[in-house]
Amino acid sequence: MMSPEVERPLPPYLQVLTRIRRQILSGELAPGDRVPSERQICEEWGVSRTTATKVLGALRYEGLVSSAQGVGTTVKARVLQGGGDRMRRLRSSGTLYRKDEKVAITNADLVTAPDYVADALGLDAGSDVIRRTRTVSDSQGVAAASTSWLPGSLTETSPLLLTTERIGEGGTVRYVEETAGRRAVRGRDALTSRLAAADEVRLLGLTSPAAVLVAQTVLWDQNGEVIEFGEDVSPAGRIWSTEFDM
Repeated sequence: MMSPEVERPLPPYLQVLTRIRRQILSGELAPGDRVPSERQICEEWGVSRTTATKVLGALRYEGLVSSAQGVGTTVKARVLQGGGDRMRRLRSSGTLYRKDEKVAITNADLVTAPDYVADALGLDAGSDVIRRTRTVSDSQGVAAASTSWLPGSLTETSPLLLTTERIGEGGTVRYVEETAGRRAVRGRDALTSRLAAADEVRLLGLTSPAAVLVAQTVLWDQNGEVIEFGEDVSPAGRIWSTEFDM
C-alpha cells in the first residue's frame, strides 16, 4: 500500500498568474481592459511586491498584456480557442462562446462528404453529411471561419441542423444531445497550418496568399461514435491557448 502524500497548494505566484490568465482567456478581461496593477495584486492577494511584479512580467512574456507609462497594464492578446475549450465552457457555464464573441451562421446544408471528413466521422466514402459554417468575431475582428461536419443521419432527429439560425447557447452539440440522445463524452483537438483557401481569405478579410491556423476537433458520444468533426480556420497573429490540470 502506498503511503499518502500531503497535497500542497500552488505557490502564491502561480495562483495569481493562473487567475488573471484565465480571466483573459475566458474573455472576462477583453483586449484593452486594464489588469490589476502591482499595488492591487498586493492588496487583494496579500503577496509581496516582488511576487506581483513577477506575475505581470509573466503575462507580458506570454504576449497576453502590454504596459505603457501613464496607462498601466492592459490586455492585448488576440486569443484563439478550439473545440475542447468551448466544450469545457459549455459544461461549466451552458454557453459555447466568450462574452465578447459574436457568431453568424453563413451556411447549413447536406452535402457529399469530402474524403477526409468521411474518415474523421467514421463514415463510408461518398456519405451524406451535414455542413454548418459560421464566422466567430470578437472586438478585434473575425477570429475564425468555423465549420461543423455531422453525420447526415442526424437530419431525422435534429432537423434544425439544416437551418442557418443559431441553435441556442449550447450550439449543435447540446441540440444533438437533447434531440438524438447522443452525449459528447470525449474529444480531441489537433492543430495544423496551411495557406488560406479563397473563401477563407474572403471570410477572414485577408490578403492572399495568407497563412492560417487550422484547429480540428473530433467529439465522440457515449457509444464511441463520432458526433461532430469541427474545423476552425484562424488568421495569423492570434494566440492559441488551452489550460489543463497536472
